[in-house]
Formats: sequence, C-alpha cells, structure tokens
Amino acid sequence: MLKKRDPVMAKKYILITSIILSVFFILSWITPFCNLYANTVYGIISDALGFITGIIPVNLGECLMYILALCTFTAAILSLLLIFLRKKPGFKSFTVRYLKILACTAMTFLLLYMFNWWLPFRSGLMGGVLDPSNDYSFEELETLRNYFAEKTNELSEEVLRDGDGKLIYTEKEEVCRQINESMKGLSGEFSRLSGYYPPVKEAYCSDVLRWMYIGGFTYPYTMELTMSSYVSRLYYPALYAHEASHHQGYYRENEANFFEYLGCNGCEDPFIRYSANIEMYYYLDESYREALSEEFPGHEEEHYKEQVQLSSLISKDEKAARADVEALYKQKSHPLQNLSEKAAKIADTGWKTQGKLIGEEGYGGVVNLLLEYYRKNPESFHLP
Repeated sequence: MLKKRDPVMAKKYILITSIILSVFFILSWITPFCNLYANTVYGIISDALGFITGIIPVNLGECLMYILALCTFTAAILSLLLIFLRKKPGFKSFTVRYLKILACTAMTFLLLYMFNWWLPFRSGLMGGVLDPSNDYSFEELETLRNYFAEKTNELSEEVLRDGDGKLIYTEKEEVCRQINESMKGLSGEFSRLSGYYPPVKEAYCSDVLRWMYIGGFTYPYTMELTMSSYVSRLYYPALYAHEASHHQGYYRENEANFFEYLGCNGCEDPFIRYSANIEMYYYLDESYREALSEEFPGHEEEHYKEQVQLSSLISKDEKAARADVEALYKQKSHPLQNLSEKAAKIADTGWKTQGKLIGEEGYGGVVNLLLEYYRKNPESFHLP
C-alpha cells in the first residue's frame, strides 16, 4: 500500500509547492507586498530559525549543503546505472523512490529560499526609508571622503595598543554584543533590525572561502551566520555587522555595507568603529578617484594629494592583521591546496559577474547610501 501511495504523495507535494512558488514569485514583483512581508512575517521566521539553529553547536547549513551535494551525485550515479539495470524491479523501484524524495527535498529548499531570501531581497531598497537620488555633487563626495579619512585617522589614535604600538583587538563575543545592541538601537528607523541575532559559527570550508575571497555568509535555509576562520581580526567587526544585517532581511550588498557602518559606528568601542570606518573610507575613496578623472582630467593626482590622507598607522595595522591571518593559515594543514588557483579563478569570474548583474546594489553602492544619509543627517557627520 505504501509503495503505491508514496509516488502519488510525492507528485502532489511537488505540484502544491510548485503552485505556491509560482504564486509568490509573481507577488515578488509587487514591492509593497515584499515590504510588508519583510517587515512582518520574515522577522518571525528568521528569529525562530536563527534561535533554533543557534542552539545546535554544528554548522547545520553547511552540513546540509554537503549532504545535498552528495545526494545529488548519488542520484546521477543511480540514474546512469538505471540505464543498464532497468530490468531489475528492485533497483528500479529504489531509484525512482530515491529520485522522488530528492525532488521533494529540493522543492522544500526552494520554498525556504523563496520565503527566507527572495521575498525580502525583492523588498524596496532600505525598506523605502532611505532612497538615494544619484545626483550628488563632486563637492559632496569630496567632503564625505575627507571626513572619513579624518575620522579614521582619529580612531587609529583612540584604539588600544600595546607597548610596541600594535593594535589590541576586542574579543569577538564583545564585538558581536556591542554591534547587536547598536543595530537594535536603529530599529526605530529601520524596523527589521529589532530581531534576534544568532551566534556566529565558523565555516568548515574556511580554506575554500579564503581562496575565493569570501569572509562570511548567511544561510537562508537555516538562518545561520557563518564566517571564515581566516577573517582578519581588524575586519571582523565590519564583516559581522554586514552579515547580521543580511540576517535581518537587508539582503542587498549596498544595504548590508550601509548597516555595517551604522551598526559599528554606534558602538562605544573605538576599535569597532575603526574597523567599519576603514572599510567605508576605501569605498568612498574609490568613487572619489573615479570622479576626479572627470573633474580634473590630467590633474587627478595633483588634486588628490591636496586632500586628507590616511595615517601611516592604518596601513601598519592592516599589514599586521594580514600577517596574523597568514600565520594562522600556515599553522594548519590544507589537503585541498591544489584547488586554490581554480577556486580563485572561479571566484574572480563570479565577483565580476555579480558586479555586472547587481550594479548599484553591489558593495560599492554604499557610497550613494552614505551620501544620502549625509544629506539627511549632516549633524551625524559633524559637517555643514
């Protein structure tokens, strides 16, 4: 009886989930609906899943990824063998049932992806609270770029250092605690930030992430915050705030970079603010250099040298942080090291493709958000 009912139930499940996915895919093109979903239902799901998976000590999402990859490989082998063993009733029945179970599992993951990533991603930029106009003047960009250079220099003097002048890093748990409180403090303006912040889990595939220039990611299926074990301690606060904002439903990279700054900048610890200000300075400086070539063709470097420059102390901190990561990497064995060059090439192609696809919603798009925020809140930057 079960053998007859199982295939029928699988077909019904696939049909029902396909209809649900189709309906919500159509609804995902209606921005007000996505805004409502992201600001209400999504928070309930992300809080509940994040809390449950946060209790589990293993990196559940990453384990599921490996299991599904193995199951997919097994399905391919079974399908190939079925060509030669199709007259074997037992083998054929097992293979068909296995494929149906795998198909149902895939549909379940597509549902999770729809509700945990696609719909909030399709909501309006910054939930409609901050909408950059893209008509900023060169002077505004120059002013903000110089402000971040000055602020970063000031913070490089405020952070704690040892007797040799080396930066003293704040413990990761304290970094996360302060950023969580800071981001919740922003929830009056950006409501999604009021949710639960799960603990960070270390990626088992940290080697691959390092080769692909990936510091961390958020699993939409399990709502786990995952970070590479080779993330620079100097970069850690900025990256944590970035991934935490993804978890709260701000899935565009420019949004996450913006909250990376606001979340860190609201913390008491100067080290946490230092981390984010360095990141934001480089985004602004890159945009500024591009604008210089249009404003002062042939005289870019001359004009650039007249602006505020970063302190040499900052480059020393960055160099020391990279050296620490390199030393940690050399302490461990890397059985897949021969794949590092291929992984780097794949990553390079992937980053370039992503940049073309998402355009201003990419990482560098944070510049427009910062400029808009500066326009609306000049007092926050202590600027006219």
